[in-house]
Amino acid sequence: RRVRAEFDALPDADAGLEDLANHSKAEDVREELVYPGAILMRPNGMMLTPSSTFKMTYSSLATMMDKVTKQAAGKDGIAERYPAPFLSSLAKQYRAIVANQIFTKWRNSTNSKSAFKIATRDDGRGGRTCYRVTSEGYLNFPPHRIAKVMQSVLAGHPDKGLAKVQVDYDGNRSQADVLWFNPHGIEEAGCGDIFQFGVRVQSSEAADGKLKAS
Repeated sequence: RRVRAEFDALPDADAGLEDLANHSKAEDVREELVYPGAILMRPNGMMLTPSSTFKMTYSSLATMMDKVTKQAAGKDGIAERYPAPFLSSLAKQYRAIVANQIFTKWRNSTNSKSAFKIATRDDGRGGRTCYRVTSEGYLNFPPHRIAKVMQSVLAGHPDKGLAKVQVDYDGNRSQADVLWFNPHGIEEAGCGDIFQFGVRVQSSEAADGKLKAS
């Protein structure tokens, strides 16, 4: 249910979806397959792989260390001695010492072929931030791809010119509502409440990879 003036204030659907796509593309998201034995953590907390340098969000670091320590279970009791929450709580320089010890043990193990996928994006200050750590098979649907699909579907709709869009994107989760409203103004004739209708697409850049349309 919405007041008509609020609906009219929304951007046109095609233009709003284009803005979402451009904003998502500007983040320059890159995915990389990483083997724990090929990672190094600097004392300042920056992570190095053979092809990139980046910092990590708290949640992505916790996920990475949880995956590594679980996979390293049985190797000198590493998972039991250094659980992920403990590692994430350490000061950067001590965290680097412990993390590199774990990575070295993994590098020297006989089961060093297991990998996970990391996603980094431009942090707006000339660097990159890792915000997602997942399994090798994780398939991501970034907001700009979803926006383009929604635009292509909308292009074939007979009432596409009447559609508006309401977008909510916080860098991890996105929600795009393509909406229509009764165009005849019958609420002005005292016909009661008028309801908007449309389609909602939700996605998540987090590790759960949610993609839902309703």
